[in-house]
Amino acid sequence: MKAALVIVRLLAIPLGLFWIAAATLDILGIIPYSEAMPSLARRLAHSLPLGVSGVLLLLPYRSVRPPAARAVVGAGLCLSIGWMLSVSITGVGGFLSGTRGWHVLPVAVALPAMTMANLWAFIRITSPNHVPLEARVGQGGDGRAA
Repeated sequence: MKAALVIVRLLAIPLGLFWIAAATLDILGIIPYSEAMPSLARRLAHSLPLGVSGVLLLLPYRSVRPPAARAVVGAGLCLSIGWMLSVSITGVGGFLSGTRGWHVLPVAVALPAMTMANLWAFIRITSPNHVPLEARVGQGGDGRAA
């Protein structure tokens, strides 16, 4: 279980950095569009959820202890999952209609799955019942007394 948490969190760092960079470049108008450049308001509406999701992936979850902060971050991760699912469904719909290539399918699965995995990691790490591995010294690996 500890290894899964570490893997999820290690994958979240480059993914969060990439999402923040992509959102920032899109908002600044540096990413080219195949048609006319949308207005700043449209670019903000399009890229802000991705940037916020990236920030949520980069948060050090162990430092989010107050209940209000846990609720805000948890709600943010849930909203990110909902947004990722809607983008994924749109992408799969585009594939089924023939307007998008096959490459949207693995991305449509990976992005929501990674965000869901981080919600799981957030709940596990910030749960009041969670006992860190360092506190289990002298106990069996599963938390029971040796």
